[in-house]
Amino acid sequence: MPPSHAPQDEASRIILLEYQSRSEIGDALVQFNLGSCYYHGRLVDKDFAEAVKWFRKAAKQNFTEAQFILGRCYANGEGVAKDKTEAEKWKYLANNNSRETPNRSI
Repeated sequence: MPPSHAPQDEASRIILLEYQSRSEIGDALVQFNLGSCYYHGRLVDKDFAEAVKWFRKAAKQNFTEAQFILGRCYANGEGVAKDKTEAEKWKYLANNNSRETPNRSI
């Protein structure tokens, strides 16, 4: 029996393969989306460590939302050890990389 969040149909499988392929070539938006899939358990089983891997790749390309969520992962110890300094670093970068990014509390 497949895992509960494994792709259930051909369309989901194709979407996941496309995300994986485009993430590997450096598409920050798709890296963020793939990280979100792992973070929320959509199309794949929930895996915070794998989510952090993809959020970090997008965050290093100055993808603001990935920076914010990566900071939250460090603040909450989701997929990484809790680290207030890293959490604040990513929150700071997120807030400074986009004027439209609200000042959120981690």
